[in-house]
Amino acid sequence: PMRELDTFLHVTSVLFAISGIIGLIILVAVTTSFSRHFFQPIKDLTKISKEINNGNFNLTIYYKHSDEIGDLTQAFNGMVTNINNVILQLESERKRLAGVLASIDDGLLAIDKNGNIITSNSYIKTYFNVSNPKTIYDFQYQSFLRDIFDSLKNGKNHISEEIDCNDRNLLLIGSPIREKGFEENYLIIIRNMTAARHLQDEQRKF
Repeated sequence: PMRELDTFLHVTSVLFAISGIIGLIILVAVTTSFSRHFFQPIKDLTKISKEINNGNFNLTIYYKHSDEIGDLTQAFNGMVTNINNVILQLESERKRLAGVLASIDDGLLAIDKNGNIITSNSYIKTYFNVSNPKTIYDFQYQSFLRDIFDSLKNGKNHISEEIDCNDRNLLLIGSPIREKGFEENYLIIIRNMTAARHLQDEQRKF
């Protein structure tokens, strides 16, 4: 009879609808799980990479599964840890170098080929009254420093000359710094010879 067929079709339609809803729920659950399992770690990697690019090296990714994504996150965490250790070592070396430079009794200027100051010590300010110079051209009233830099840059291997500056006798010693695999830099040492010259004068007078 048509009534039984209608009932069968109705029940079948309901079952199909229920099956579709259940399938949709399962699909959403699987998709969400898949997204959480695979895409979230990638999002975390992207976010932490941006933080590292901004200078924050104290971040790691937590991922508990042992799969390809887990291997990737472990490798990434190891890389970040190594970078952080290298930065700490460089900072320690920088502080130690700063301590060594501060203990030297001579003024010191290290300059790259473009005239930028790589490092200097406190005697530079004492002798020339220039605080934290960035380039050799910051010494506006000390043209002799620029002349030494230009001579070294043009190929001269050693320069030694004595000048009078601010009531001091200063001995300037310039030389290039050459190391295989690195660009050539230049070093200028400024030695205060005022006391020695005064002693020589007194000896001559005596």
